[in-house]
Amino acid sequence: AWENPHPRKTVVAVRFEPVCGVVVISAVSAGKTDSMPLRWQRRHKAVLTLPRGVRFDSKLDEQGQSGHVRLDMGQVISVTPRPMYPNRAWARTYNNRVPDISDREVLVEYTAHPEARFHLPGGRTVPVARAQRARKAGEVRGVPPADQRVTIRVVDRSSGKPVAVKLHLHGQAGEHLPPIDRHRIPNPDWFQDYSVDFLHQGIHLCTYIPGETRVDLPLGRVYLEVSKGFEIRPVRKVLQVTRRTRRITIRLAGVLPWRENG
Repeated sequence: AWENPHPRKTVVAVRFEPVCGVVVISAVSAGKTDSMPLRWQRRHKAVLTLPRGVRFDSKLDEQGQSGHVRLDMGQVISVTPRPMYPNRAWARTYNNRVPDISDREVLVEYTAHPEARFHLPGGRTVPVARAQRARKAGEVRGVPPADQRVTIRVVDRSSGKPVAVKLHLHGQAGEHLPPIDRHRIPNPDWFQDYSVDFLHQGIHLCTYIPGETRVDLPLGRVYLEVSKGFEIRPVRKVLQVTRRTRRITIRLAGVLPWRENG
């Protein structure tokens, strides 16, 4: 990006003088921003509400763009149907329960310049900065960023030793919160980018950890599920994450002494 050294003067022409060889000019665009237009922010997420009667379509066009949402100074990373978990009754629901899937809301993961705009069908635009501030229902509303790094440790209640478990975490919008060394979007297919992830019925995203892991979590309520076989009582609980949260310890209790009894 080139900054006009004389912003009050009108640019009437651009001339390229190659020092040597051939120069190929694919495109030239102009704009006005308060900061470097090619310096985008870290990944964010937003909830997009589709118009009534419009069904989610995962297909991309020939340019690799979604028909539901685009960005002018940024990149849409993924658009997926929003999982609807029973957050209000989370601690009372059963282990490995799959979420409902919203028929009108999708989760949009993106990276963009602070002054970028979402472009929606019909020519409508929504400033990214306004969407990031919005938390109430609307056409586009932001999801709290997962920027608080937390160590999660799972131990046996009696011995205090770390134990390997299956872990699931999601935020208030149903967004998947994987450990920092796991896939953000697990692959459900065979022989394609294997990892230690588990996708229950393809929609309840989990991973396996050796007893301790690090996760980037959003501030506020985070919904955790931990399980380990049939002898251990599974845990579903709501975590309250603040800027002071650095470490979370989950203690598991055995309910069936099958191993001890042979």
